[in-house]
Formats: sequence, structure tokens, C-alpha cells
Amino acid sequence: MNVRIGIVAAIVIAAAACAKDSPLAPPTQLALGEWGANGAQFVVGDSLIEVSGDCTGGEFPAKDVHLADGRFTVAGTWQIFLGPAVPAQLSGVIAGNTLNFAVAVWDTRSSRLLEYGPFEVVHGTHASLVVCP
Repeated sequence: MNVRIGIVAAIVIAAAACAKDSPLAPPTQLALGEWGANGAQFVVGDSLIEVSGDCTGGEFPAKDVHLADGRFTVAGTWQIFLGPAVPAQLSGVIAGNTLNFAVAVWDTRSSRLLEYGPFEVVHGTHASLVVCP
């Protein structure tokens, strides 16, 4: 009898996790607002995602973010300190109120790939960033 209850409970939990509006289901979009941590800020707006790290940052189109099992990748631009905006790719995975992300940047000046991250930010948390000169 206990085995049967366990199997039924597992089926109910699995079905709930697959339901579109279930709190157990992976999110289908990034929550609007600030996601922050020490050294990283991730701000999601209606049309733009702004990512900042100590003296560097980028912009990525929010409309191009499509979560698949809580994961996403989107192309945008990145600016290293006072340099020009260069092509970049933002990748992340969301679990609850936590977002882990990294940015790959093609530095056109040195013709090499730069990596920023990984970072872990929490939705509704204000970022603590270094003020650049």
C-alpha cells in the first residue's frame, strides 16, 4: 500500500512540474527587475537586459530570450571599460529566484574571446559594484 501511495505521489508531482503554471515548472521568461550580487548586476526590462560587472557591462534584447528548461542564450553587445561596444553572447540558467550566467565577448581589438563569469545573482537583490574612475 505504501509503495502505491509513493508511486501516485511521484506521478502527481511530475505532472505538476510539467504543468505550464506550476511553481515546480521551469520558468518561461525572466522576471522583470533587478537581479544582483556582489560584483554583478542583471536588470531585466520589457525590451532590454542590462548586465553590469565591475567597470564593464552589456546590453541584450529581452525579446530574444526564450527559456528552455530554465536555460537561455542571447546575442548582444558588451563594453569593456571605456572601449567600443563589441559582440557578446549571454548564457544563463535560472532556478527559482537565482540566476547563474556568463558572458562570452569577442574582443575586436585583440582578436580573442574573453569570458566574464560565471556570476550568480538573486532576483530582488541590489547589486554591489565597484565605482569606475
